[in-house]
Amino acid sequence: MKGGLLRGLATFMILAELAEGPKCGYEIDKDISQKVGGKLPPGYVYVMLSMLEKKGLVESSPVGERKKEYRITEKGIDFLVEHEQHIDKVIALLREVEGVVRSLRYSRLQKSGGLREGEPNQS
Repeated sequence: MKGGLLRGLATFMILAELAEGPKCGYEIDKDISQKVGGKLPPGYVYVMLSMLEKKGLVESSPVGERKKEYRITEKGIDFLVEHEQHIDKVIALLREVEGVVRSLRYSRLQKSGGLREGEPNQS
């Protein structure tokens, strides 16, 4: 994923992670990477946390010498709540894309002989 889409999804994912409770950047990176099934670009979560902190959506406090703990602010909670309809639209669009992909996979299986006519789609 590139640019605005990744940034938008990362914003929502980071805020959702912090809505569960305070976390350090490493924990957030690890949790999101696990959820998306791959590593985010190196340092990406920290860049996003810095941006979100400048916007007042998260705040940090030092924990030890080199570690910060981040938490969502009231403004960050408001941001998530205010964007609920946008999130719903993105989910609906992704479900539509998912339907198209499943249909294409089914069609490809039929053409290759991997699925006989009238056989149910097992996806």
